[in-house]
Amino acid sequence: MTDGRVVGFIDAGGDIDPSAIQTTASLIGDGTADIAIGSKRHPLSEVKYPLGRRISSRGYQWLCRLLFGLSVRDTQVGIKFMSRAVADSVMPSLETDGFSFDVEMLALAHRRGFVRLRECPVKIDLAFPSTINSGTVVRMLLDTLRIFFRMRVMRRYDD
Repeated sequence: MTDGRVVGFIDAGGDIDPSAIQTTASLIGDGTADIAIGSKRHPLSEVKYPLGRRISSRGYQWLCRLLFGLSVRDTQVGIKFMSRAVADSVMPSLETDGFSFDVEMLALAHRRGFVRLRECPVKIDLAFPSTINSGTVVRMLLDTLRIFFRMRVMRRYDD
């Protein structure tokens, strides 16, 4: 689909099998979902990544559920597709440019009424060195708390 009704991205790191593009984009193209995201925890996903990353990922998803009410099992996989309406509504308001960008995008979309979100299976093999380290984790947590503050306290995203 090249008419602009479907907007999306996939990380360039090479750890996500590009076959997930068809699955996620098609859910938007056929109107099934407002947003379709890859999920390591989807029952059909095939993932290989370290135990420490699995534990920290689950903790982070718990925090996102608590702070933003996101009923998503995995916000951080780097493949996301959305309808043009979601992109036009959400993207101009985003302020976070780090690894918490995904959470801000999903939380704001949810807040603005785009609640048809589907998690899709992915194949991930983290055989490459990771860019995630303890400093990254701290920045993600701080960015996530900033998003919460802007959204829930300052109400900066309200139209």
